[in-house]
Amino acid sequence: MEYVKTGIGGLDPLFANGGYPKGNTVLVIGGPG
Repeated sequence: MEYVKTGIGGLDPLFANGGYPKGNTVLVIGGPG
């Protein structure tokens, strides 16, 4: 499976493989910071 990086510092390490699976949609919610 191919993984895509978000380009957002600090977010990619939160995903198990350093990014999210290509072709999937990821919704990130929460306050800024």
